[in-house]
Amino acid sequence: MTFKSPWAWLLAIVSLLCAWLPMMPSVVAFFDFPQWLGTLDSRLLLLLWRSIWMSSAAAIGSLILGWPLGLFLGRYRFPLQSTYLLFLPLSLMLPPLMVAQAWYGLTGMNGVWASAFSFACCYAPLPALLVIRSLKKQSSASYDAARMVSGRLGLRLLISHTRGAAFVGAALCFIFSIGDFAVPDYFATVGDLFHVYSSEVFSNSRNSDFTAGAVSSLPLIVISLAMLVGLLPWLKNQQQHTSQQCAEPHTVKHFMSLSVFCLGITAVLVFAVIGRMYFETGMRGPLATSSWLQTSSKAFSDAFSLGRADMIRTFQFASIGALICMVVAPLWAFTIHYSSGLKRNLLFVMLVLPMLIPSLSLGFGGIVVFNQPYLDGFYNSIWLPAMLIAGRFMPIAVLICINALGSHAAAVDNSAKLHGLSISQRVYALFVRNNWRACLLGGALVFVFAMRELDFAILLPAANQSTAVRYYNALHFSRDNFVAAFGLSICFILFLPVMLHSWLSKKSS
Repeated sequence: MTFKSPWAWLLAIVSLLCAWLPMMPSVVAFFDFPQWLGTLDSRLLLLLWRSIWMSSAAAIGSLILGWPLGLFLGRYRFPLQSTYLLFLPLSLMLPPLMVAQAWYGLTGMNGVWASAFSFACCYAPLPALLVIRSLKKQSSASYDAARMVSGRLGLRLLISHTRGAAFVGAALCFIFSIGDFAVPDYFATVGDLFHVYSSEVFSNSRNSDFTAGAVSSLPLIVISLAMLVGLLPWLKNQQQHTSQQCAEPHTVKHFMSLSVFCLGITAVLVFAVIGRMYFETGMRGPLATSSWLQTSSKAFSDAFSLGRADMIRTFQFASIGALICMVVAPLWAFTIHYSSGLKRNLLFVMLVLPMLIPSLSLGFGGIVVFNQPYLDGFYNSIWLPAMLIAGRFMPIAVLICINALGSHAAAVDNSAKLHGLSISQRVYALFVRNNWRACLLGGALVFVFAMRELDFAILLPAANQSTAVRYYNALHFSRDNFVAAFGLSICFILFLPVMLHSWLSKKSS
């Protein structure tokens, strides 16, 4: 695809409007070093340091939980393995604030370490899923040879092969944790007061200084950009690595021990959170006359009646954002697939960076750019949050399409190119038609992450009437039964796409 192609212009316009235009206040300030470096006094540096070590602790925790889980699920066969594989991505979709609420209810933990633990539980699936994907590309010959020598050598080879994937997952956990303000804010509310740098960024919204909010997020953007650049060599290596015959999962002697271990980790990541939230739907005071079941039923009824309008509006802008991604993501996948060298790296950074920077930065930037008298109708409509959702979560849909554009799909596309088919015919008539499940999964995941998006939704007036903001407000007003029931209702909606994809995959196989 050349720069003169209308499809290239479509990608540029969508990326500019949905992602890079809201980032402009931060990007412009980035090139004015004296201005934003001068704002970092000793107090802000202390908050930034606290955010860094909290996120580092969360990354280490995600590595401890996710790496062995990914190794066992990706390489060995044992009872309930498919069940654990189903629940693994579900734990990634739980809203972080809900995980924090559940673990506070279970243990009473609070403070910075509680935030780090909650983030570790939220993002432990990232190392696990990347490790599983890495194991699918491991050479069968080298692994079988190592196993024949000794089991310990085979395990060392597994660790060596998956080390890069596990650390990339931990790095992503660090990036997502350092930009999140809601979880530390919650633990600071229920326990000893403390602040992190993202809370300082969010505090600019209280005095409506939105430009300062966009500028103050620069240190977090610089950290995210530096880590993304550091991940590029691993990503390039993953694209180049191919194996004619890959190692398959196999059985081991102590398969019950593996099953029990995976059950324990899955319980920490999913079952404990869901179980605690369900218990809280029926919690009642000592003078209550209703039973637990009656209280729980009323909580779910209130959640449906009071949160229905918020859910409908969130459905609307989340669906529009997902549709934009489903249309544009295949084009992005083709563009990146057929690029190389520096151009490929720059395109990848342009695509992925909006997802890795703090969501607060997009929110503040969106307000600064689009809150204009001549854009008043657009600013207060569902189209603005839909655009920001598409710009932020586009990389999810694109990476799924790139994964679907494997050797077979690429060979079909090369044949179509030789027969003179246009880029639109190759992308939409061939690729999308033959890989509709991947495109649908990408759009569904964008929808899921849009449903749980809080940080920029709480800033934008057009997105205030959303499920995440309703949950956040209810939690801070201590409406325990309603919060738990509403949170579980959100979880059910978030889990549906994964369940549907799992069912379609089994049906096709």
